[in-house]
Amino acid sequence: MATVKGQEEGKHSIVGALNLVHLGSNQFADINVKLIPINKAIISRKSRDSIKEVYKKTGVKLNIDIGNRLQIPQEIWDKEEEDGILNAGDSKIFNKYSEEEKHIINYYKSHNNEYNEETYYVFITDIKAVNSDTQKSIDGFMPIKSQFGFLFNGSGNDFKIVAHELGHGIFGLKHPFSEYGTSEGDTNYMMDYGTQEVFNHMDWKEIFAPGLKLY
Repeated sequence: MATVKGQEEGKHSIVGALNLVHLGSNQFADINVKLIPINKAIISRKSRDSIKEVYKKTGVKLNIDIGNRLQIPQEIWDKEEEDGILNAGDSKIFNKYSEEEKHIINYYKSHNNEYNEETYYVFITDIKAVNSDTQKSIDGFMPIKSQFGFLFNGSGNDFKIVAHELGHGIFGLKHPFSEYGTSEGDTNYMMDYGTQEVFNHMDWKEIFAPGLKLY
């Protein structure tokens, strides 16, 4: 904190302050994430470790486990078109789950005793999914500040997509093209569409904003 001496004797005015975040604090060391493979989908330990490394660069330690496989019949979630394609939420708005996603979430919570309210979950699926509004294929979905995320299509670059979705769900990070008016895929930012893993200064600000709360 910087002060200057005021006109009145013994009085000082604050002209600046610097807030420091201790990157080793417990606030950022106990974020639990569980990856849940669905049906025949596969998530490797290498991918899990790569996700950890992405956030380790920011000083955030994610405790990531691979949970028990969930076998879920198509008729449980395929309620709209009944075509084997999941209607997901709008990947650009990221404000809510679709009805079909809710069916998967509720099925998991009611059929698995490892569910914990203080853990984030990402369902690793081989299900094809489309944006509910545009009907374009999407690879992942997780609403801002939410507990559950999805990886669709058995995507090859799975660790980057999962890390991207966790940025939305845990920290409330947004796409650069919606925040700064860039074109999709034009930056090297983690929250853009592409293969890069850079967090920009506004991402850091959001990650270390005071009062981080579980979704």
